[in-house]
Amino acid sequence: DEIEPRLFSFNNPFGACPSCDGLGITLFFDPQLVVPDATLSLSGGAVAPWSRSATPSPYYQQTLDSIAKHFKVSTRTPWEDLKPQVRDTILYGSGKTAITMTYEDGLRSYKTAKPFEGVVPNMERRWRETDSDWVRDDLGKYQSNRACEVCHGHRLKPEALAVKLDGRHISEVAEFSVAQAAEWFSALNDTLKPKQQEIAARILKEINERLRFLVDVGLDYLTLSRGSASLSGGESQRIRLASQIGSGLTGVLYVLDEPSIGLHQRDNERLLETLKRLRDLGNSVIVVEHDEDAIRTADYLVDMGPRAGVNGGQVIAIGLPEEVMNNPESLTGQYLTGMRQIDVPRLRREGHPGQQIKIVGVHREQPAESRCGDSAGHLHLRDRRFRQRQVDPDHRDAVQGAGPPPAQGAGHPRRPQGHRGHRVHRQDHRHRPVADRPHAAFQPRHLHRCLHADPRVVRRPAGVQRSRLQAGTLFLQREGRALRGLPG
Repeated sequence: DEIEPRLFSFNNPFGACPSCDGLGITLFFDPQLVVPDATLSLSGGAVAPWSRSATPSPYYQQTLDSIAKHFKVSTRTPWEDLKPQVRDTILYGSGKTAITMTYEDGLRSYKTAKPFEGVVPNMERRWRETDSDWVRDDLGKYQSNRACEVCHGHRLKPEALAVKLDGRHISEVAEFSVAQAAEWFSALNDTLKPKQQEIAARILKEINERLRFLVDVGLDYLTLSRGSASLSGGESQRIRLASQIGSGLTGVLYVLDEPSIGLHQRDNERLLETLKRLRDLGNSVIVVEHDEDAIRTADYLVDMGPRAGVNGGQVIAIGLPEEVMNNPESLTGQYLTGMRQIDVPRLRREGHPGQQIKIVGVHREQPAESRCGDSAGHLHLRDRRFRQRQVDPDHRDAVQGAGPPPAQGAGHPRRPQGHRGHRVHRQDHRHRPVADRPHAAFQPRHLHRCLHADPRVVRRPAGVQRSRLQAGTLFLQREGRALRGLPG
């Protein structure tokens, strides 16, 4: 078909991968979630879906007993010590091989010989056939995701990925960091033919300007394919700031709340230059800030005080930074002039030799080198950009948020990796924790969290949902009185 802009959007059905609907991932029942603890035995609950239900059916345990009897193994043998053939049969079925099953229902005992379906195929069949949201939520605890086998995680249909510039398709370019993308786009014009250069001139100019804005606010390490949910508050604020600069609007009032939080000193200087550029376009910029460089750079300074919180709220000094520094009532001015300062301690507290802090259960977003031990009693800081530069190239994509490296396979935040004992937290499609307790409305302290985190809430009947929200409002009012200083 004719190439259109919608072809390169995974949010449009015309361009989305037909297999994963533009998500880039597919759900599957993860064997490591089905058997989360390999030290348990079949009789001790190794197969989690068949042992963790509220009323476990004897049918499941009798099925496992029959399989163990068929292979002449004990149900008390730990899962990790079972033969691969036994584990594969339990998880994926016996194929065409018939297994004699013995069942007792309390009244009679009977035997039947048939191929065993397997735990994973059984869960997949129940997932397809059920109409119950409760069953889907219960089975969803044992699902993980992996890259789509059709688009390989690129989220676009093959026709879109077949369109390439300089040997790369659009998803490969989106996996570049901002710095790498700026370098690639700036050199792209040299590879185009004269007619192509004439067509692409204005487009490349716009792309290069926006990439330069992101570099100027210190976001050159982010990848273009980075999910917005994984960004920090400061990163999101600076992306919006770069977008506003690129829009070229004038006569706009911008209010920023401490944009320099978490920035390296070099990036702080970039941010201040960006704010000046936003001002020079004809806009007004109000910044709530405690950073000394930002205060000294201000065209007009308003010092609120005299102290923080309930001890403040008054305008102590206004004017140029020099005027505020000459005001004897301004604490900010006294710190700027050096009359007041926070002295560096002469003596440092010693640590605890021989003791260590161990980091285990590292998620897929972190490189393998992050599993380290260090001396306790000291505060160690590692900057994100420093970590990116020091990490091995094979793990760089993991640091930049582009997904797990190939060696890790199908990773997921719910999937235990490398540490058997760490707790696995179940999450929903937005990567928020899901409440496991069904009657969370009777726990007022955590009610607001459960109401917003439990995806089952939106699927309940209207009457039940209304009662739950009314109970939530009652508890929140009761909890909020103390926060507002009211009696009772």
